[in-house]
Amino acid sequence: TTTTTTTTSSPPKATSKAASSAGASSSGASDVALQKKNLEIEGLKTEVADLKLTVDGLEKERDFYFGKLREIEILCQDEQGQVACADLLRILYETEEGFEAPAEDAQDEAEPEQY
Repeated sequence: TTTTTTTTSSPPKATSKAASSAGASSSGASDVALQKKNLEIEGLKTEVADLKLTVDGLEKERDFYFGKLREIEILCQDEQGQVACADLLRILYETEEGFEAPAEDAQDEAEPEQY
């Protein structure tokens, strides 16, 4: 008795090529999507940093004006209602150290404000 063994093999190379090209396509697409997400993350990080700077500036400005109001409150309490307008105006028009008022435009000076 003779036994004949027949093996049928599917072309493994064709299957593996198809699988690897499908994997490369999805890998390429996921790389592009990943790059887009990374760019979006970087943009959001920049936006967050800008917003933090804005918040810091606003907090500083808030503290500045709160300090003015506190000075006026103390002045009013000390004087028992007899507050001089000159003292109030001095407090209101004080500037913070290092602050420079913006220059007036020539056009603003030429046209007086009307109310």
